Amino acid sequence: MLDRQLENVEMAEQDAARLVVRSNTESGSRPEWWIFQANPEHYAIEDALKGLSVLKWTVNRYADKIKPGDRAYIWKSGPTGGILAEATILDKPREMSEAPQELSFYLKQNSIVQIACRATLRIDKVFDKPAVTRSQMKAHKILKEMLIIRQPNGTNFPVTEDEQLAIAEVINGASSGSGQSDRGDEGLASRDLRAYRAWAALTRAATERQVITYGQLADAIGIYHRAVRFTLGVIQDHCLNEKLPPLTILVVNQQTGLPGVGFIAWDADDIESGVRSVYGFNWTKLENPFVFAADGTSEDDIVNELVENPTQAEHVYARVKVRGVAQSIFRRVMLQIYEQRCAFCGLNYAEALEAAHIVPWRHAEPKQRLDPTNGLLLCSTHHRLFDSGRMGISIDFKIIWNSRKDEENSSSAVLAISIALNGNMALLPAHSKHRPLAEWIRQRNDILSKK
Repeated sequence: MLDRQLENVEMAEQDAARLVVRSNTESGSRPEWWIFQANPEHYAIEDALKGLSVLKWTVNRYADKIKPGDRAYIWKSGPTGGILAEATILDKPREMSEAPQELSFYLKQNSIVQIACRATLRIDKVFDKPAVTRSQMKAHKILKEMLIIRQPNGTNFPVTEDEQLAIAEVINGASSGSGQSDRGDEGLASRDLRAYRAWAALTRAATERQVITYGQLADAIGIYHRAVRFTLGVIQDHCLNEKLPPLTILVVNQQTGLPGVGFIAWDADDIESGVRSVYGFNWTKLENPFVFAADGTSEDDIVNELVENPTQAEHVYARVKVRGVAQSIFRRVMLQIYEQRCAFCGLNYAEALEAAHIVPWRHAEPKQRLDPTNGLLLCSTHHRLFDSGRMGISIDFKIIWNSRKDEENSSSAVLAISIALNGNMALLPAHSKHRPLAEWIRQRNDILSKK
């Protein structure tokens, strides 16, 4: 009888709360996202999520900002913690007693506070395992800055729009509540795999002289529509770097018919001519630049493979194929093995560092193009001097400066970055397998001597 009464009370509370949620939604109030944290040492959160569809959650801060209709990620604290579920907030936080049906899930009776500021949460989706783990967040360039990671004390944490989009992207690339991936075939879908799929969809749209909405593209590649912009950013960068027509201009907002604010590859006041340039380009002649990811391999995987085993460079290059992508991978490898430091001057600003080929790209064989032993990490200035032949490196790894008569009136600054380095030992990787190969240095010298 008591169980039936509790069930009736719970249903009545939910019905009343739904009316408030609907009122907020219809009035145009934008729902926010939150993280609600549970400590598994005090509360059996995973068992509670299996047994209950509604939870009353303590709110120890932001009570004046949390509102009905807002969404929440349910988070389990601790080193093995992460996002366990998604929920909707049904009412405004207020003083209320703990729900009787939740008392059995407390592991420590002294953890129970009978009267406290609480909000009612309807559990919408429960994941079989953490959909986003603490370790994933700490490794993510956006999520690592979240309050739940930096200052994890408390029960409630705000989630910004960018953070929520990043979380959604990870969740929609990982397991769903059914234990299957969003596509059912690759587990944690990589950024590059989504770019591979999106490239195919966009080039097909270009060939058919059509545009595609964010929602349509999201469905085509199997991700949440608000996370599409991350995938588009990868493709947009590739088109800009390779001086291709702005392919991502074809992805438009359903209401406005225009690209979103993240589109920067063409003049926003002349979208029509940008679309014409995309329609007029022969996309079928290009290899999908993300073809290496077709089997789920990520760019990170390839970088790690080259760092671990440089002798696989020819095999890896055969999988990458596209020059722009290959050069991006090569730079990442060189940044890692040179510890983000120019081999000539020691400058350690990553933004100013570039990967230089010892045997130039146009002369290089496939086995040399991604081989770290055929490269140096150099700052922009020394890269230009190296490519021009003004600077070089000997087979015993000493910096070479090729003097000219016009240096007599050079400033002290010029001398410091050029002549003064002559004969110095280059700053090379710690591991011998990554250092320049004498064979490649000799080949370079032969090429320069014939100019």
